[in-house]
Amino acid sequence: MPFSEKQLSILSCSPLFMGVDISEINSFLTNVGASPSHHSAGEQLVCQDEAQSAIHIVLSGKAVGERLLSDGRAVIVNEFEAGEVFGDMLSGAEEKSPVTVSVSEDGEILRLPFSALISQCEGHTATREKVIRNLITEIADKYFALQGRLDMLLCSSLRGKIAKYLIDQREKHGTDSFVVPHSREEQSRILNCDRSALSRELSRIKHEGIISYNGRHFEIKDPAVLKAL
Repeated sequence: MPFSEKQLSILSCSPLFMGVDISEINSFLTNVGASPSHHSAGEQLVCQDEAQSAIHIVLSGKAVGERLLSDGRAVIVNEFEAGEVFGDMLSGAEEKSPVTVSVSEDGEILRLPFSALISQCEGHTATREKVIRNLITEIADKYFALQGRLDMLLCSSLRGKIAKYLIDQREKHGTDSFVVPHSREEQSRILNCDRSALSRELSRIKHEGIISYNGRHFEIKDPAVLKAL
């Protein structure tokens, strides 16, 4: 059996296999010839401006999607943890990727060629139909998530970008006090800004009593004012 119980458990929680039994997942992936592979931090899985034809699922470790700008800066577009999917929005069209996806933490990645997903080979028809429906739903969900990301990047001020980032983190954690998963350097790449400028603006917002922070730990003192920035 190519997949361990832990890997199958992660796959069963992945958006691509929602509603599919673990035994069906194992049988289907074995049938289409998909298998996990180990990757070390720093390895590139998807290259910017190269055509893509496969869906990837993180089984362990982490991956990060970055867009390289003309001035040499890299902007973090998305991050992927165990169970999360990338490459799905481009795989069917075989379009060039707008980002480079690299391994940020050692782990295993499952690569599922789009052609294998839609092949008309005998068997697993019901499973294939479920996975394709899930794929369509996942693409739709990502469209709206990307719209939110675009809204943040289009903020006219760095202060507005910071506010959007912190409000998003607040919603993810469900509390006004939380630890963000990003260092200041990573935050600057997410917000597409200079790290020093980010630190200065955070200090100003803190001085105004809107937030407090220590390293990666933030507390939003006045959510209403922060949202209005």
